[in-house]
Amino acid sequence: PKALYDQLSSLTSTQIGEYTEDSKSVETSTFDDATLDKLRKVDGVESINPYNMLSVDYITSDKTEKKYKANLTILPDNTINIDMAAGRKPDADSSEYEVVISEDYAEKLGFSTPESAVGQTVKFAIPNTLKCMTTEKRSNCQTLVEVKISGVAAAGVMSFGTINRANPAAYNAMTDIQLAGLPDSQKAAYMATGHINPAKTESIKEAFAKEGFTVLTIDDEVGMIRTFFDVILI
Repeated sequence: PKALYDQLSSLTSTQIGEYTEDSKSVETSTFDDATLDKLRKVDGVESINPYNMLSVDYITSDKTEKKYKANLTILPDNTINIDMAAGRKPDADSSEYEVVISEDYAEKLGFSTPESAVGQTVKFAIPNTLKCMTTEKRSNCQTLVEVKISGVAAAGVMSFGTINRANPAAYNAMTDIQLAGLPDSQKAAYMATGHINPAKTESIKEAFAKEGFTVLTIDDEVGMIRTFFDVILI
């Protein structure tokens, strides 16, 4: 039911706020290459796909004059399933910039239906870290990157509300813009997705915890949703 989805969404995502010059991107913790190499050697870890954390100032489209604060994460490969309201998920192997946006963002950005958003483009404002340190006006250090909407994700408890996901081509291009000019030592700011042996899940979690990291599996996400429903149904 939509009422339950709205309740869960309020716990797992932020509201879509309108962007202003005073708005700031969200900062997150990351880890370096040496730690990444160590974690790859943990028994049961089959693959780790690192990516730099990306700060997005805002998202907009030709359908609106407004700018909205935005989140953006990477869709690292084509094995990840997304429940779609329209279109398809981004092609992780394509060199074309593609993104799947949430139904909430599609509506905010001026698209009357999820179907009408497919094939259109949105623009992400990416701040260059170095330039933003030396300018007072935020717009002077932003680059607008145009990305095609491959699809719109359906609202649901597993979509976690307002999450937008780009393919590696788009995500990495935006990361390059953000980090341009910085020394290599400041570019090693990774998060990661990957695949593990399910039988080794607990030992992997323990090994990662010793390094200060938390492993979150799909089963964990499903468990959080089950807990939520257990609580509200009691």
